[in-house]
Amino acid sequence: MIDPFDQALVKLGIRRGIRLTYEESLKSFIIRLMPGPAHENTSGSFLVKIILKILRIPGHSGYSYRAVGAIRFSVPGKRSKEGDTGLKPAGTGDRRNDWPSLMVEVGYSGSLQLLQYNARW
Repeated sequence: MIDPFDQALVKLGIRRGIRLTYEESLKSFIIRLMPGPAHENTSGSFLVKIILKILRIPGHSGYSYRAVGAIRFSVPGKRSKEGDTGLKPAGTGDRRNDWPSLMVEVGYSGSLQLLQYNARW
């Protein structure tokens, strides 16, 4: 359901600034326009801090993790969610749809309740 819409946004050159969520239980398709540089700077800066922490762990390097970016993850028949950026250990589930170990979600305009719900999911 989301893929044709996603492809149209890519063709228009505006995919990067939009987040898509499909909530199966509510039969809802949510399109959120991102607020711009403040949002991207926040999520990117936070991810850099996490990566620097990883690099300080003995035995780890830039080859210890894979960045997953803003990939959409879903549970068939339940829900799909696209975080802002994320990481997973290198060599563990390098396929596109494998879930990451860490996702960053910046809630610039989201309610605290919605952010907590997304974090639990």
